[in-house]
Amino acid sequence: MKKTAHIFHWVSLSIIILAVIFLLILPFARLGKKIEIDYNEGSNVYRSLKAISGQLLYDKNNEGNPVNYPPMSFYFVGLIGNVINDPLIAGRLVSLVSLFLASFCVAYTVRKLGGEVYDTVFAGVICVGFIAATATHYVGMNDPQMLGHVVIMSGLLVYLQNPFENRNIFITALLFSLGLFIKHSLIALPIAVGLDLFLRSRHNFLKWLGYFAICLLCLFIGTVMVAGSDFINQLTTPREYCMQKLFRDSLRHLSKMSIPLFLILPWLFYAIKKKGLRIIPIYILFSLVWGSFTQGGSGIDINLYFDLFIGISIASGMLLLFLRGNLRNVFKPLNIVYPVIPIIIGVVIFAGVTVKTVRSFERFDFKDGVWHKGTNYKLQYQEKIFLEDAAFLANQHGTSICENLLLCYFAKKPEYDTHTTREMILAGRIGEGKILSRLEKGYFTTVQLNEQLPERYLQDSANVSSQKEQCSERFTENFKQVLGKHYILTRKTANGAFYIPRK
Repeated sequence: MKKTAHIFHWVSLSIIILAVIFLLILPFARLGKKIEIDYNEGSNVYRSLKAISGQLLYDKNNEGNPVNYPPMSFYFVGLIGNVINDPLIAGRLVSLVSLFLASFCVAYTVRKLGGEVYDTVFAGVICVGFIAATATHYVGMNDPQMLGHVVIMSGLLVYLQNPFENRNIFITALLFSLGLFIKHSLIALPIAVGLDLFLRSRHNFLKWLGYFAICLLCLFIGTVMVAGSDFINQLTTPREYCMQKLFRDSLRHLSKMSIPLFLILPWLFYAIKKKGLRIIPIYILFSLVWGSFTQGGSGIDINLYFDLFIGISIASGMLLLFLRGNLRNVFKPLNIVYPVIPIIIGVVIFAGVTVKTVRSFERFDFKDGVWHKGTNYKLQYQEKIFLEDAAFLANQHGTSICENLLLCYFAKKPEYDTHTTREMILAGRIGEGKILSRLEKGYFTTVQLNEQLPERYLQDSANVSSQKEQCSERFTENFKQVLGKHYILTRKTANGAFYIPRK
């Protein structure tokens, strides 16, 4: 019976691995395609090019392209992009490799905490699976998120090696600082380590806090000297916050992880009482609270829950060890269901496989002379239309504004970051008058929107003047009002609508 259960145990893991491989087919297939995976790709390409060329990232005169991310990833990706002569592919490769390195860190963390080979492999695999199933667009996307997780997770591994050794305390603080200068929202693990160290040794906590502060200060000074003096002003631009978005998105994202989150609860209650393990429950708690709170912010996506996914992956591996070592001999029926538990934890991954399989039958649709958006049509068609739109923009002389920033990049147009600029305007950090004046005068020869401008903006301005700002938009109401009054639709494709000035 035990031998059969053991074999089925590995069969379960093999099934999960096959499901994860299936989920990775699309990310690998689109890696070299000239298409936009997510809005962030365009802005990150421009920033990497700017960093590697020696321009200031945080210039006070950056009207139209402020930078609300830390600088480290832009220099790193820019350097690799300079070597392979393609900053977009460089960013995607770094992101994809970082996902696998982060999953390795998850597996190694389980090993450090006492997990056996099966627990270790399982934790690493489902970490990739959770992200690939719930946030496919982040797998191999040009974004610093996963690179930041790798550096932060490396800090955890150093901490687990020996939390009281002076060298490890310093290296942990340094890696956390570097990670936060890659993606400043990755605060859950530094907070968890800080709290765990505080509970274990006040002296070492103060030492770690001092090292942490020094490292952050040095990186801040270096950033201001190299990347520009407006660093803090642009980085701390407040995001528009919507309670409706908070409840809608947090419930939507957390519902996907409800089963594994529920299953790990027995281990979390067990681990919180153990000095060597409680850092993981603390990490999961903070990542859950932080991820949920931030969901109300404009432009915030499921990636703010990646810390939670990582924590659940670690806890899942440790749960298997816990059940195998503590409960199977006490609760006999568990011997029967134990081999199935990995499958139950991986239900999120199988749900993702089901969704991707259904969508794979959808095709690129052409109706009424328009390429219709919203289906997972073949990648070659996406790339074909994308390149045609980029060529159209390139043939329009002058400056363009693109909601799909990669279109402007491939058309060799200057950057205008619509999302961050709107946030800066709403926060009062930059003025809107100059931009609107240029729009009225037809300075921007083409404006591309992902969706066609609603009919109300094409009517008299008095009809839209009372419209309120909508959360997570990329253009202000004033911008859309002036655009509708002074521009006309000239082209519509799967990438959106293109407007030119009225004659």
